Amino acid sequence: MKRRNVVFLFFSLVLLVSLSTGFYFGHSDKEAPGTVMTINGSPVSKFDFFLITGRDLGDAPAPITDQERNAVIRTRLTQLEASARGIQMPVDYNTFMQQLKAENERRRIALEKHEPIYGPKQFKERDYFDYLLSNAKRELRDKLQGNPIDVSETKLLSYYESNTEKLARKLDTYVFHEIVIPGTDEDARAEAEAIMGKIKTADKFETAYQKRLLSPGLALEETMNQENRRNFDKYHNNFFALAKDLKEGQLGKEIVADQENFKLILCTKREAGGYFSYEEIKNEVLQRYLDATIADYTEQLVAKAKVRVMD
Repeated sequence: MKRRNVVFLFFSLVLLVSLSTGFYFGHSDKEAPGTVMTINGSPVSKFDFFLITGRDLGDAPAPITDQERNAVIRTRLTQLEASARGIQMPVDYNTFMQQLKAENERRRIALEKHEPIYGPKQFKERDYFDYLLSNAKRELRDKLQGNPIDVSETKLLSYYESNTEKLARKLDTYVFHEIVIPGTDEDARAEAEAIMGKIKTADKFETAYQKRLLSPGLALEETMNQENRRNFDKYHNNFFALAKDLKEGQLGKEIVADQENFKLILCTKREAGGYFSYEEIKNEVLQRYLDATIADYTEQLVAKAKVRVMD
């Protein structure tokens, strides 16, 4: 109650100035006092606004930004869409607070009984709102499959064929010659920089590489392809980030800090990796298709939304 009293006092003293959109914390005679705007007829209260945007109640008064306005519109549309499809997601602040109170009471009782709970002992308003919204989006994603989003085999296959290059291309097969400088300290880096300064061409690199092969651990040939890309991406990320863009015969332009050493690299061979078949990546195709289609669907909802800002 204390927090609500602070909010009422705050808004009784302050009227936020709008941006060029004319967006005020005022209200119309046709709407309940404290309504900031309506979205498809659904009133957004001042409390809803603070909850959605994450503004601190103690912040100095400031105009509502376009970013905040868009966040409120998109969030309320998500709430309405979820509610319409039978997903538990409170639309107004009062209902949300009742649900938060009930959830925190449930957690308190569970702890007294030494029963396991997941997450915090007690939810804060913003954290619980984010939790509910995240769950609602996930459930909404599932609900939208089939209606209105067509996820038939024909649709997915068509999406795969139209986006094969970005969806299904395998990593090329690379062969690298690597000059290895053991150590990760400044002396090792200085040595790497000195060597790099002397090998400006592939031929000079190869000459230095062949000489270092005579000393164990100072030169290495390595293959990178689709089969081992996860290992490179996870454990040798710096190497992977630089090496994947090299063409055959091209020297790496940077020194690679790779775990316990520095490396200079030359791509000696690169062959096309081919493509995954639709069947091999069918689930990923579905997820990517849903990402793209839901994004389009959301933009359509935003474009069609009837937004009325209070005078």
